[in-house]
Amino acid sequence: MPGALTQRVLLIGWDAADWKHINPLLARGWLPNLQRLLERGAAGNLATLTPILSPMLWNSIATGKRPHKHGILGFIEPAPDGQGVRPYASTSRRCKALWNIVSQVGRSASVIAWFCGHPAEPINGLCVTEMFQKVGRRGGGALPSSRADWVLPEDCVHPADLRETVAALRMHPAEVDARDILPFIPHAARIDQQRDRRLEMFAKLFAEMNSVHAAALYALEQHPADLTAIYYDSVDHFCHGFMRYHPPRMESVSEEDFALYRDVISGVYRYHDLMLGELLARAGADTTVVLCSDHGFHCDHLRPGNIPRQPAGPAVWHREYGIVCLAGPGVQAGVRIEGASLLDITPTVLTLLGLPSGADMDGKPLVQALDARTRPFGQAWFETIPSWEAVAGPSGMHPAARQSDPLAEQAAVQQLVDLGYIEAPGRDSRKAAENAECEARYNLARSLLSAGLAAEAGVHLRALVAQCPDELRYRLHLAQGLLAERDHDVARRAAEELLARAGRQQQARAALAERQAAHLAAHETQILAEAARDRPDEPLTAEDLARAQGAWRDAAARLRSLDVGVTPQARLLLGTIELAAGRPGVALEHLLAAEASAADQPVLQLRLGQAYLRMRRDEDAARAFRRVLDLDPDSASGHEGLAAALSRQGQAEAAVTHALRAVELLHTMPSAHLRLGITLYQLGLYDEAIRALETTLKLAPQTARAHRWLGRIYSRHRPDPQRAVEHQVAANQILRGRSRR
Repeated sequence: MPGALTQRVLLIGWDAADWKHINPLLARGWLPNLQRLLERGAAGNLATLTPILSPMLWNSIATGKRPHKHGILGFIEPAPDGQGVRPYASTSRRCKALWNIVSQVGRSASVIAWFCGHPAEPINGLCVTEMFQKVGRRGGGALPSSRADWVLPEDCVHPADLRETVAALRMHPAEVDARDILPFIPHAARIDQQRDRRLEMFAKLFAEMNSVHAAALYALEQHPADLTAIYYDSVDHFCHGFMRYHPPRMESVSEEDFALYRDVISGVYRYHDLMLGELLARAGADTTVVLCSDHGFHCDHLRPGNIPRQPAGPAVWHREYGIVCLAGPGVQAGVRIEGASLLDITPTVLTLLGLPSGADMDGKPLVQALDARTRPFGQAWFETIPSWEAVAGPSGMHPAARQSDPLAEQAAVQQLVDLGYIEAPGRDSRKAAENAECEARYNLARSLLSAGLAAEAGVHLRALVAQCPDELRYRLHLAQGLLAERDHDVARRAAEELLARAGRQQQARAALAERQAAHLAAHETQILAEAARDRPDEPLTAEDLARAQGAWRDAAARLRSLDVGVTPQARLLLGTIELAAGRPGVALEHLLAAEASAADQPVLQLRLGQAYLRMRRDEDAARAFRRVLDLDPDSASGHEGLAAALSRQGQAEAAVTHALRAVELLHTMPSAHLRLGITLYQLGLYDEAIRALETTLKLAPQTARAHRWLGRIYSRHRPDPQRAVEHQVAANQILRGRSRR
């Protein structure tokens, strides 16, 4: 196609892959195929979105749009009839994915196991959905014991006449033997499999990983396409199962478990490298490869000790940076990609294939990684059209009324239960649907907040708070949205109410625990006597005792589910609100109170540093920001804050180093470019300062300080009276506008 940088693209997704884990393995020479890909390509961090939930993220990767646009808002949604739940499906996605766009222009595509890809879309090529490889526990029962009772769900494969061929590619957990297990778990023979079911979990995940890979190789060999997109969920699933055993040993992990399972995660990465080598060999040197992940996964001292008792609680393990690597025709070798977002993947792939991006996409092509020599002279780096949604013609998307296979949905829901992402739906199907709708609305609100649409998010959060007043996470995000709208007084009241409710819930939980302990320790006849008071005219039975004890257990379970751990978050939020309201001293009181129970939270240390900066306590600020970077070296805000503190202390050169690092980590962060510009000014590098400050204004046009510094430069150091006046006037207008609010 004219203007294309390559004829074929191979898009590989490794869910949860993280440079923090990959780089030490590269240094040991354990990932040779990835190493060769890096040597001939460009790579860097890939910033994720909020909330960090994989179905939402992988559909943003495939569409270039945020979740509130593409419509995938979590793991499960209400069933169409409102009775029960089902996994989000390809029919839930409201916009075209890459393979739909490629199909629409008459080019070919193969899609293997993409998240929320079922039922298979009738694209111009091969589509194998993520239901294909799943060995589901239907209704929570046992796994299918053999291939004989392992039925391939309907609508897993397009074209349908390839169904039996593709079904034969699957690997069953029963086919996993010692040769497969021992490289990952060398001492597997010591495991008592009657008491320890982790080998069974390993076999299931290993079989599913190999099933996806077999389908991927089949697609590349038998159905070569202009776009091949393959999604492996294996790193994420293995990490949720085994990252707690990875070195160094966590305090909560026994020595025995650590010795047994410490090698699993590194083994999984090495296995992915082997699979990568096979994919690259089948794709050929004339194919451009894009390897990415949707988020990272904590593998060090930031691993959480506890998982929140709320939907999608296991996502607490997820880190805000994934990976991206491009190599092949149209890509510059040796380039470090900076400031990339997962929203940039679709625009980049479209640019590589010579197709325009949609102006309604939220990402941009990663032109820094593309090879200018392959672009025809005078041609723009990339073109846009208003929207691919307005382009008519067959794209392979399903009509909205399309239904899915309920048995396949049941198996997929059960796997999400097994992984801990959702609770078992239970017998009340209508209640399960209502809960799924609430969770979708909550995730929609968080996506809107992340996109800077706080007013729209507030509509949903207020409705959720009214519906579920004791669900503190709804109140927490509502207060955050009010803060984003600069409604400090209302935000403060909302945060104070949140803190008060958290305190009451904590007291109720403690009181119940005390009462429950007393009752369960009491003699059986005492508990029966309580039942007798309720039914004085009826004889007591053993069932009365069971009911009495069961009632206490149920009450305890309900209170355990309350998010009493929100108290330090409420204190942190109050501190953040007071900072925004210009009261750093009051903010510091709240932040220090939060630090007493949450000292190792990077965001808390970040706010402490910002409070100290406002109070001109620069040494304390630098200490807090260094604590942030000790906890999370990839914190862009931590580097930006430390740059500010060092700059104040006259250490401009050291400040520039941290400001540059902040920009590298998160290129879309205006405050980092502003800090870089100010620090470059202090070093007398006025031209470089101008570029940094102008970048600030491109990202955030209402940044008065950037206008002021540019006005100073054009007035004193790079004389340009007209520009100096323009920037000074712009700064004054912005400040006057704020004072009127």
